[in-house]
Amino acid sequence: MDGAHPEAKSQGNTVFISYAREDVDAAKRLQKDLKDAGLNPWLDKEELLPGQIWENQIEDAISKSRYFIPLFSKTSVDKIGYVQSEFKFALDVLKRYPPNKIFYIPVRLDDCKIHYKELKPIHRADLFPVDDIVWKEGVNQILRATTSDDFRSTTTIVTFVCNPGSM
Repeated sequence: MDGAHPEAKSQGNTVFISYAREDVDAAKRLQKDLKDAGLNPWLDKEELLPGQIWENQIEDAISKSRYFIPLFSKTSVDKIGYVQSEFKFALDVLKRYPPNKIFYIPVRLDDCKIHYKELKPIHRADLFPVDDIVWKEGVNQILRATTSDDFRSTTTIVTFVCNPGSM
């Protein structure tokens, strides 16, 4: 065994996207971009089935995902609701990872202040202002984070995402 997180082996390219309901359009756009780049983004709107206990499914998906991407916005940082539980639950999962492994990839959708002290030392990606160039640069940063250790097969796709006309 190489010391990797046991669940990371089976979920090497799964990315959980956490967002406030008000940010669903950005979450869906990011999901599409990550999927196009060869990752397996987990978004509740797509994955949860009728009859499932959604809280259990979400916690299970966060635990089994290789990466967790919280979408922070002026709405989500001040919202009281389940999105805060997801952010905090993923911080507990982060504790299982060694410091040289990326799990928690904070992403800002606007110029909001992230209130979690545990995230202060973690570099974030910004997807604003929302224009195609800035968005693609932010997605490229996310893809680079996912290629930094375990999942390397997106390396050639990163160029495509940033420069779709280059192929």
